[in-house]
Amino acid sequence: MKNLKNKRKIFVILIIISALVLALIIGCAIYLSDYYKAEDEKIEAFLPQKTTEVYKNNYIVFGEDDFEYGLIFYPGGKVEHKAYIPLMRALAEEGIFCVLIEMPFNLAVFDINAADGICENYPGVSHWYIG
Repeated sequence: MKNLKNKRKIFVILIIISALVLALIIGCAIYLSDYYKAEDEKIEAFLPQKTTEVYKNNYIVFGEDDFEYGLIFYPGGKVEHKAYIPLMRALAEEGIFCVLIEMPFNLAVFDINAADGICENYPGVSHWYIG
């Protein structure tokens, strides 16, 4: 009888722990799926027309890769990277080579080393900044 009570306690504890883990997973999924989305038609209204972007694996480059200055841009937390396209294009028109990085789940903490190797891919840029 005592052994049965212990098994029930263990079973109840496992059910409670499983429910808490499931609630945590669902809560994280909801949190990560709720972010500030870029609306393409609104972005188009603010775009400078001279500079175009080139899409790479997980980033977009703006401007010529022989500009003296380059900016590697990490988007704000829970903000879709596309929302920064007008800013990157405007900076490129001012002579700054820009690299806009797409972050997993729109949070830089999931890829803090996303800028690794970018400077080496564009040796024509003399001075690099990250923001």
